[in-house]
Amino acid sequence: MGAEAIMRALLTADAGVTALVGASIYPVVIPAGLEPARALVIDLLSNDPVLTIDGLNQSAAMFTADVQVTCIAHTYADVKALTAVVKTAAHLKRGSVAGSSVVSSVLSSEGADEYDPEQSVFLQSVRYVITYQ
Repeated sequence: MGAEAIMRALLTADAGVTALVGASIYPVVIPAGLEPARALVIDLLSNDPVLTIDGLNQSAAMFTADVQVTCIAHTYADVKALTAVVKTAAHLKRGSVAGSSVVSSVLSSEGADEYDPEQSVFLQSVRYVITYQ
């Protein structure tokens, strides 16, 4: 499995996240026709092999991924609440997740507050660096 599956598994395992968005966690974009009050969108920004002493032996292949989670809500208060739970849901995690061995999942940055007037939604992104095998 990839970094996107790892992030989705970490988010869906967090009671605070699911209390706010339920199952509204999507890869890349919210599907056409859906307009959830609150949602998360997961984007893989990069996924690079980690060169180890074992080289790129497939059985020992390790990767470092930059994953962005965009929090989307109709109110500013909701997007801030969602950002707060997303910031803790996948921070400082490791172990077996979504069929991968996660060495570390660490919060790397929190994006600016944004508003999309065409969609009437507030947005804020949270980025993680995930190292996995």
